Amino acid sequence: MAAELRKLGPRAVVVKLGDQGCLYTDESTQLVSPGFKVEAVDADRRGRHVQRRAGVALCEKMPLEAALRFANAAAADLP
Repeated sequence: MAAELRKLGPRAVVVKLGDQGCLYTDESTQLVSPGFKVEAVDADRRGRHVQRRAGVALCEKMPLEAALRFANAAAADLP
C-alpha cells in the first residue's frame, strides 16, 4: 500500500497499521514503529493524529524513529 501511494508522487508515506503501529517508507528507508495497546474507539481519528504528530515531530528535527514513537504515543493518549 505504501509503495503504491509513493507512486502517486509523495517522497515519503506514513501508514497507520492499527494496533501494530505505523509504517514509514521513502526511497531508501522502511521503518515500522510499534503501536500501543488501547481501546480502539475511533481508529480513523487516531490514524490522522499519528500522521499530524509525526509531521510536527519531523519538522522539529526529531529523529525519524523517535518521531514515529512520539506520534504513536500521542495517538494512544487520545480520549
